[in-house]
Amino acid sequence: MAAEIVSEENCGMKKMKVRFSLSIISEGDLEMEGHQELPHPQPELEDKDIEDSCFYDDDQMLVSLANMSFNLVVDQDPDTAKPLCSSDCQFNEIVVMSEQADLAFISAIGKMIKEQDNLYMKSKQKCKYITSGQNQIRLEDTMSAKITIFQCMATKDTKSGVPVVLNFTGTDNFFCCTNEGGEIILKVTRYDKTKLHTPGDDQEKLAHVFYMSQTPDGHRHFESALHRGWFIHTVGGNAVKMQRGKLTSSDCFVLIETDATKTIQY
Repeated sequence: MAAEIVSEENCGMKKMKVRFSLSIISEGDLEMEGHQELPHPQPELEDKDIEDSCFYDDDQMLVSLANMSFNLVVDQDPDTAKPLCSSDCQFNEIVVMSEQADLAFISAIGKMIKEQDNLYMKSKQKCKYITSGQNQIRLEDTMSAKITIFQCMATKDTKSGVPVVLNFTGTDNFFCCTNEGGEIILKVTRYDKTKLHTPGDDQEKLAHVFYMSQTPDGHRHFESALHRGWFIHTVGGNAVKMQRGKLTSSDCFVLIETDATKTIQY
């Protein structure tokens, strides 16, 4: 940032650079900071005129600083040989112009932090177990397919649940929620799990991510990270599909550990 300081008492113009940074934070974080004491006394600044403009490009928000100025009161040393003004204080209006901006996009899905394998996933409604066949996910009466859950770090929207990726243990086959011909479907696709070690919100990754939430009685719900509001449901016969809405018995699942289940922290 660069700032030009002009005295109101017409004592001349003095140019100087003031370096500081601006951050964008959520309203909730701002309220929390309001209850914390600052480690060092801060100069009192009066916001006079701040204007900005924001617009969205897909999931990214771009912000431009249009006009910003504030007043700064600086005490003068009365013993100085060359005072800037006749008064004891110098009253300045500072006009701020952006000189350089470093922007960073923080993805909603961070890197993988935990892996839990050899689980069984059971439907609460039908008391049957998740399995796969011909790239489709369905239910069976027996425990025929084990599930691995890869948990990722949530950097945004932590209220929706824990971002996880569901895999059939020992394979490259993953649960995937995608749009085909305008229909939101659930299917099995091959995916490189090493991509989970890198944060990112690309379409391919989000198609394999589900927000897992848990009820007080231990039942799990799985919401698509790519198509929000769509949950994994059991429908008709032994079919498992994506449908809107949750908090029904058809979208409740139980995770069952086995003797072979192990958890790896990353």
